[in-house]
Amino acid sequence: SSGNLPFDSLKGDFQNILQAIQGIDNNERINIIQKFLEEQLEKYKKETIAIDNAIKLIRETKGEYTIEELCNKLNIHHKKLERGFLNTIGTTPKVFSRTTRFLHLCHHLKEYENLTMTQLAYRLGYYDQAHFIKGFKAFSGITPKEYFQQNNICFAEF
Repeated sequence: SSGNLPFDSLKGDFQNILQAIQGIDNNERINIIQKFLEEQLEKYKKETIAIDNAIKLIRETKGEYTIEELCNKLNIHHKKLERGFLNTIGTTPKVFSRTTRFLHLCHHLKEYENLTMTQLAYRLGYYDQAHFIKGFKAFSGITPKEYFQQNNICFAEF
């Protein structure tokens, strides 16, 4: 987390605050500004907690949730989720999910040894074998078959 509040998004509200504090004494001004900033911080904290929960959920489910399922489960709009991910970890939830899924596979290859490619694709939450191969190649630069041959792992043919 960068730890920075998105002050650019506060500009409109802050202009209203500045107008509202014209002609009142400094103590009242300080109280109004402090209350405004505390409210903004509270909003920011809630969003950060939602992103933390999304990250935990993706890790726990090995990246198997779709972004839509994740948003429904966490009751968060997909745009807010995406912005939160970009601000917090520098990537989209979709890329983070795919990366998590790929890393899980790499760390647990031996457990999947007796499955067919199709069974493996479904086990890892892919829609079908073609999506699995495409996603795998995007991360590793080679097909799953080539990768597994390099790692001396044989999968069932059918």
